[in-house]
Amino acid sequence: MIHNRGGERMLTTIKNSGERVGFKAAGGVKTVADASEYLALARSIMSDDYLQATTFRFGASSLLSDVYKVLDK
Repeated sequence: MIHNRGGERMLTTIKNSGERVGFKAAGGVKTVADASEYLALARSIMSDDYLQATTFRFGASSLLSDVYKVLDK
């Protein structure tokens, strides 16, 4: 399990701002499990409504190879 205090702080700051600001999870997102943890973190802080392409994205090129591995199983 990753514990991304930076991501947690950023999402909390976004929430507290009251503005509709996007977040791009990058760095350390290498597996589908890592991505799932970021999604859970964002959901717990921001709610399900925040998990849209306009506000939540992954910027992790190495994630794609793990997605292929998971989908090919």
